[in-house]
Amino acid sequence: MGSDFAALVAAHYDDLRAIARREAYRMRHAPDGHAGGTSLLGDAMVRLLRQRAAPVNREQLLGVATLMMRRAALNRARAARAARRSAAITVPLVPGDDATAPDAGVGGVRLDEIRAAIDDLQARHPRAAEVLALSAVCGLTCERIAQHLRIGTATVERDLRLARSVIARALGQAEDAGGAGG
Repeated sequence: MGSDFAALVAAHYDDLRAIARREAYRMRHAPDGHAGGTSLLGDAMVRLLRQRAAPVNREQLLGVATLMMRRAALNRARAARAARRSAAITVPLVPGDDATAPDAGVGGVRLDEIRAAIDDLQARHPRAAEVLALSAVCGLTCERIAQHLRIGTATVERDLRLARSVIARALGQAEDAGGAGG
């Protein structure tokens, strides 16, 4: 993109700023999607410079820039929602625990902590992780899990206790937090 593109942008910079302000105003109600017009315009220019083909006239420039600004604003809103969603979710470990209560740090844990504990279990005890998934996610009984994995029921129960113990320890809970039933 050469001097033709620079001249085109310079000639229509006021129009680009007006579009950026309009897009910023449009996104003001999106959760955490508010971005200033100058910031959106800057993002659009960076994206335009990365394009293989440069706009050659006013209509192309304004049309492509509008799309780039919308994408930038939407990406910011999505990233903010994703960050808020993964950081703020707490999950009760013991049935009946209210993880949404003001003291959720006591009975609830953050979703990313649960994910890390399950990844650790998978790395250290893969069969126990599979047994836990079949029990907790699929709702299978110990007998059905034993049939599926072609192992004994006692082994399934032992793996389930081990998995719950490892997860509870990783989350800082008592070893019997999940119980031993199945």
